[in-house]
Formats: sequence, structure tokens, C-alpha cells
Amino acid sequence: MRHLRIFVIPTPSAAEAGGICFVLEPTNNPMPSKRTPFALFASFLCALCGKAFLCALCGQELFRNRRTVKLDAITDFPLRFCYLPVMGRALSMCGIILAAGESSRMGSDKALLPWPPVVTGQVSEGTFLSAAIRSLTLSTDMVIVVAGKNADTLAPIVYANGASMVVNPAPERGQFSSLQGGLREVLNQGRDAAVVTLVDRPPLSPAAVERLCAAFADVVLRWKWAVIPQYAGKHGHPILLAREMIEAFLRAPATAIARDIVHENEEHIEYVDVEEPMVAANINTPEEYAALQSAMRMLRD
Repeated sequence: MRHLRIFVIPTPSAAEAGGICFVLEPTNNPMPSKRTPFALFASFLCALCGKAFLCALCGQELFRNRRTVKLDAITDFPLRFCYLPVMGRALSMCGIILAAGESSRMGSDKALLPWPPVVTGQVSEGTFLSAAIRSLTLSTDMVIVVAGKNADTLAPIVYANGASMVVNPAPERGQFSSLQGGLREVLNQGRDAAVVTLVDRPPLSPAAVERLCAAFADVVLRWKWAVIPQYAGKHGHPILLAREMIEAFLRAPATAIARDIVHENEEHIEYVDVEEPMVAANINTPEEYAALQSAMRMLRD
């Protein structure tokens, strides 16, 4: 009677996917009579993929004939199976808000601008920063704010809204250096995915962020590394990054431009249409903020 001996081996394509392949090799030696947890687990995986011929993720052959004679399809050649498509990718999300800029064109810190906009004489319900934290809180395990020289000013808002903060010691190097600092903290916290936004972007509703996260969870199974929202063809924020894209950003020099890294990995990017025009808004000047206030009041009325 033929038996199956169980091995776990790394393979090039599976290693790139962050995983391994289970290999069942036929042998004339019986398996141990005691069923180990690993043996039971491997048997379960084999039952799930019994009718498949190619791994849905790494594309490896499930059946490989290494002999010249006709062989029985069950017992005479190995079965390769990559566990990732079946088990899925359990993503642990972390929010990042980039808020280290000097806001020179605005004339005041954009993180502290009232949001939602209010008319003169009204008391603000919050700020760009507090609203951004709230928009990410429901869909992430934690939220990290990357501050710069404004760290002491932002700290009360950050901690009052349950977020944490890291400081870019040299924000003059540019926004990409803040992004790298935030992504390093994501990995330091044991997370493997990030939702990244800018403090000067009007935050999406928590429901819209959750829809983006759901789309992200779906496309990573098709070996995508990032989700970028778009409205009417214009790309916006927040962007959602898997571990592979995080590492691509961290490998780049601090003087790099995030857009260039995205273009270099275009085949791994999924663009998702959203129905919120604010996703592509970018507020840099008092005039742009005033126009945004007017637009929001019109929407409310």
C-alpha cells in the first residue's frame, strides 16, 4: 500500500508571496500511526485543493510528473499546494496621517483648520487632524500621526482622539521622509498593512473608508499591493498599502517621490472608484480652504 510523506519546502514564487508550499511525496514507508496536528492540517489543505491543477496565487503546478512511464495521478507524483489562497491574508491595518508639513502657503498649520467648516461666530466641532483620526479609527487597529516641528502643538489632539504620534526629526527632507517614518512604525507595531492619508485632505466618511478596506481585502488575494481611490479619474487619498508596497517605499531613498514608486509597481496597483468628490481635494491655500467651506455649506443646504 502506498502512503504519503509530508514535507514543507520554500519555493521561489511562494517565497515571494510570503509563504511556503506543502509537498506530499509518495513513499512505501507508512506514516506514523499518531496523527500530528501538522498532518491533520496538511490533510485538510489537500482536501480543499483536490480538484485544482494550478495554485491560484503562485501559479505553480500542483501535479508534476518526473518519470517517463505512465503514472497513477494519486500516488505516484507529488502534490504541491500553496496555502495562501485558501487561508487568505489576515491583514492587520494601521492608519497613518502625514501632518509634518509647515503649511507655508496656508499661513497656519493645516492640521488645526476647523473641520467640518463653520461660519464666523460658530464653534468648531473639530479640526482636519481630529476628523482624519476619527475617519480611520473604525477601520484600523491603531492610528499613527507623523508630526514634525509642530509635534507639541498637535500632541493634545492626537492623544485626545486615541491616536499615537511619531516625529520626523527632519521634515524639511520632504513628505516622503514622513511617509517612511510612519511605515517603519507600522512594522514596528507588528502590523502588515497601512491606510495612509494627508492631513490637508478632507477626510472621507468612515463608511467610505470601510468600503475601501473591503476592496483592499479582496484585491490582495489577486496579488495586488495597493488600493488607490479615484473620483472622475482623479486619484486621491487614503491609499491602502500591503506589506509588499510598504517595503517598496522603505527601500527607496528618503528623497524619492511616492508617485514614482507607485508608477514603478503599476501592475500591483488597483484603482477603486468612489462616489465622494472630496477624495481628490487638496487644500494648500486660504483661497482653496474658503472654496471648500463654500462647497460644504452648499452640500449641507
